[in-house]
Parts: sequence; structure tokens; C-alpha cells
Amino acid sequence: MTVLFFAEMMLSVLMGAMSLCEATVFVEYIDVDEVMDATAGLFYLGYGCIGLLYLPVILTCVVLFCVWVYRANKNVRTLGAQGMEYSPGWCVGSFFVPILNLVIPYKAVREIYQASDPEADPMSWKNSLVSPVVGWWWGLWILSGILGQMEFRMAMSNVANVLVMGAWLGVLSGALAIPNALLAIRVVRSIHDRQERKAANMLQVIAEPRQS
Repeated sequence: MTVLFFAEMMLSVLMGAMSLCEATVFVEYIDVDEVMDATAGLFYLGYGCIGLLYLPVILTCVVLFCVWVYRANKNVRTLGAQGMEYSPGWCVGSFFVPILNLVIPYKAVREIYQASDPEADPMSWKNSLVSPVVGWWWGLWILSGILGQMEFRMAMSNVANVLVMGAWLGVLSGALAIPNALLAIRVVRSIHDRQERKAANMLQVIAEPRQS
């Protein structure tokens, strides 16, 4: 997940840089029907190639993130957490249900974070504190999704000014990709580390009677 988030971040930043060039250097070509010069043609060809490379990376990232969320939920159940509201399947499925996917995935990941508390018992995990990083990650995730939808719709327009605005939104999306990816990595690694420590604590408790 860390490698994929970094790859997605780098490609998003690169696309943001290309959008900046489009909005400033190549803005005169946005609404021109006649044949472009060689430089502009190569620029838009490169832009398209980066977009084609971005698609499989983001799809792979989404699939593996869903796999990770499913496993993380199952892990905490195996580690003894009881009374969880969201099942492993619903943790994944909630990402694909309109309207609900604005809130439920965040609550599901938040629950996994709490249940992964290495110091909590099977029920007291519900009182565990949640790092604000989880909230920041989800807020940026939602914001990036909104900007992506706006950018896509503007790119379909035939109006030059709208296309330029879409290019500037692409610049903003590229800039937000950095904190977005870093926060996502932090959330994944934090939950992973908490579950590793929780498992180690359980093994230690099991081993102590044998040693005595």
C-alpha cells in the first residue's frame, strides 16, 4: 500500500504539473480547432500517456486498499475485539454505495483503528482515542473526490474559459495529492503497527503461564 500510494502521488503531482503547463503555457491551444504545432502536439500526447498510466495505478490502489480494509477488520476480530458495528464485507462495500460512501467508510476505518488499540480489552476498545490523522485523511479524500469530479466535467466542456478553470483544478488536485497520500500511508501504517503490537501483547499473555 505504501508503494502504491507513493506511485499514485507522484503521477498525480506530474499530472498537476502538466495541468499547470496547460493553464499557462499552452492555454492558447485549448480552444483552437486548427492543427497544433509540434511542441503542443507532443505536450498533449505526453499528457494522455500519463493519464493512461495513472488509470491502472489508481485502480490497483483501490483494489488493494479494499483488500487491506477487509483484512484489517478481520484481524481485530481475530485479536478479540467484540461488538464491532461494521463487518469486513460492509467495510469494503460501503465505499461503493452513493451518499453512504461519504460517511460509512470513515466510520468503519475509525472503528478498526479503535479496535486495534494494543492496550484495550475485547470491549473497552470503544473508548480508545482516535488519531486526528484519520479525520484529516478522510477530509482530504472527500475533497479530492469532489475536485476530481469537477475537473472531469469541466474537461468535457467546449468553452475555453471552463477548460482553463478545469486545468487549474487539475493543478490543485496535484498539489493535494501529496498530503492526501502521506495521510493515507500514515493511517495504514498506524493501524498495521497497532495490530502488530496487539498480537504481540496477546502472545506474551499466553506465554507467561507456560513460563511460570
